[in-house]
Amino acid sequence: MVAERALELLGEIDAELTELEGHISKRRPVRRSPQEGGFATVTLAEIYARQGFISKAMQMLEDVVQKDPEQRGRAEALMKKLRGIQDGVPFGPTKG
Repeated sequence: MVAERALELLGEIDAELTELEGHISKRRPVRRSPQEGGFATVTLAEIYARQGFISKAMQMLEDVVQKDPEQRGRAEALMKKLRGIQDGVPFGPTKG
């Protein structure tokens, strides 16, 4: 009797999991990459740069310049700083 009830409960759980999988597969992904317009910010680009991900930071700044005119000045200033790294200028905090 206990085994029968356990099998019945497992069947119910399996049915619920199958239903949940169906709902999840129909949902759009919530997280978007910066290239898709998700979380591109100058601050996040600066964090990437500090971690050594210069290329990723530059891509993000290009997105910011295109999508957020209010941040254009900050983004371009950081881009100039990141280009300076190639010339041997150490990376430091953005002033202003």
